[in-house]
Amino acid sequence: MTSSSADTSASGQQEVPSNRPSKKQYLRDTIGQRLGRYDRQLKKCAFVAGGLGAILVLMGLGGGIIDQAPHALKAWVVTIAIVAGGLVGAAQINYTSSHSKLALKQNDYPVGVAAGLNAEDHHRYPVMASRLYNASVILLLIAGVLVIICAWWVPSTTKSGGGSNPAATSTPTPSVQPTPTATPPATTTPAVPPSVAPTPPKPTVPTTPAR
Repeated sequence: MTSSSADTSASGQQEVPSNRPSKKQYLRDTIGQRLGRYDRQLKKCAFVAGGLGAILVLMGLGGGIIDQAPHALKAWVVTIAIVAGGLVGAAQINYTSSHSKLALKQNDYPVGVAAGLNAEDHHRYPVMASRLYNASVILLLIAGVLVIICAWWVPSTTKSGGGSNPAATSTPTPSVQPTPTATPPATTTPAVPPSVAPTPPKPTVPTTPAR
């Protein structure tokens, strides 16, 4: 009795299907489902490319809001956006090529028959395109975060003398040197020779006559 109930419970557990989506669910796609999956992936690639283009336009037309950020940060944003654009472009090319090849395979069968065939048997899913797309989405998110940082960037100000406003700091004025005035040359007065005082006359001694 106990064993039969255990078998019944075990069989009941085995019959319950799992609702978790498989990581390789695309392997069970029919040709019709695979073509629809390609169409959805192409639309996603277009959305990512549009977001990257908007970031580049914002960096070019941001004006004073973006110009306050350092040059290295803006260069990283542009570089990441360009790399992500190349990745999503390569993914879109792979998806378009796979879509075209699978559509040609579908035309080889009668109408209504090829839609139910397994797509993986006729053309393999482009796994590399999915990886390129995922990488471009990650780079788009990183570039978006960096753009937000650039928009909120406040340039650092050098505080001097108690934290004065850099806009109000006085610019050094050149010192004005007084213009020298020409002094007239000193006039030299000719030396006056000392006046020669006249020598007084010698007194005359009266002479007595001889006796």
